[in-house]
Formats: sequence, C-alpha cells, structure tokens
Amino acid sequence: MIAIILQEGWENKGYMAQYTSGFGQIRALFSDFDPRAAVQTCRLDFDQVREVCRFFATRKSSLRNDLGIFMGRHSGLSSYLIMILLAICGRISVRGGVVFPAI
Repeated sequence: MIAIILQEGWENKGYMAQYTSGFGQIRALFSDFDPRAAVQTCRLDFDQVREVCRFFATRKSSLRNDLGIFMGRHSGLSSYLIMILLAICGRISVRGGVVFPAI
C-alpha cells in the first residue's frame, strides 16, 4: 500500500511537510519495490488493491491493528510499516485518524 500510494502521489504532502522529517530516506526504501508483483504473490487483483489504497489515502480513514500483529515473527517491522502508512496518509494524531483503544 505504501509503495502504491507513493508511486501515485496520493501521500498527504502538507501533513508530511508539517509533521515529519527525513522522509526521503524512507521513500527510497520503496522506490524499487514492485507492488504489482507483491499483489500478484498474494493472489489479489491489483486494480482492487490500488483502489483501496486510493480510498485510504484520499478519504477520511483510520487503521486499527491488534494483538495478532504484535505476536508475529515480524511484529517490529509490521508496526513500523503501519506507522509509515499512517504518516504518509496524514492519519496520526488527527481527529478520525488513528484509533487508540481505551485501557
């Protein structure tokens, strides 16, 4: 999703300019990534995945991850990628963005 959003230019440039720094280094990690091949590996329809990415990036949206992702083998990487996705879409610490469950 990150690679598609960046390749299509759907990232929230205003949010990124105001609230992030050094994003060029992160962007470089996705410059050679082939989202079509990744989507094909998952046996998903690329056009549908692209549309989900467009909706997530350009409309009011949020993402809630839960315990399952934290128990996986790559939980640190998964959490990092989620934060990148939320940042490029301007969803961190904004009304209607990230959901923080009550304790």
